[in-house]
Amino acid sequence: MIVAAKIAQRVSGRRAGTTAATRWLPISRSFVSSSEVVDFGKHRGLTFEEILQKDKQYCQWAVSTEGNEQTSPTMSKLITFLKEAGVQHETLHETITFGKYSGKSYGEVFTNDSTYCEWVLHNSKDDTPSGSFADWIRARHPQFVSKVGRS
Repeated sequence: MIVAAKIAQRVSGRRAGTTAATRWLPISRSFVSSSEVVDFGKHRGLTFEEILQKDKQYCQWAVSTEGNEQTSPTMSKLITFLKEAGVQHETLHETITFGKYSGKSYGEVFTNDSTYCEWVLHNSKDDTPSGSFADWIRARHPQFVSKVGRS
């Protein structure tokens, strides 16, 4: 779970002989440490800082998975850390560069042609443009992947 809290700080305005109204001010803080260790995947055992220094492409991918309903607590913390470090996902990599949907966004193709997405999942190879799209589908839409796997 992302550890981010709104902490209220009491601010009172008192002067000699008077009582002023008390108000509460929100203070946002993030408590994600760069020395936290990843407990999953290819970077298991590395700190958040080490991942940031060693694998920029992975960091961009991780940030792009934000909002995935099956994100682990550690992954959520990593995403928070990476975003605070200024990492942004590359939307350029989320554009189809092959076949009949060349130039269209991954999201647009996923929304409009589930049959094509199913074909991509079953037929694409790693380290190819279609493999990147398949990875995006797996990361963003695990329920679709699960349903397709059963068919």
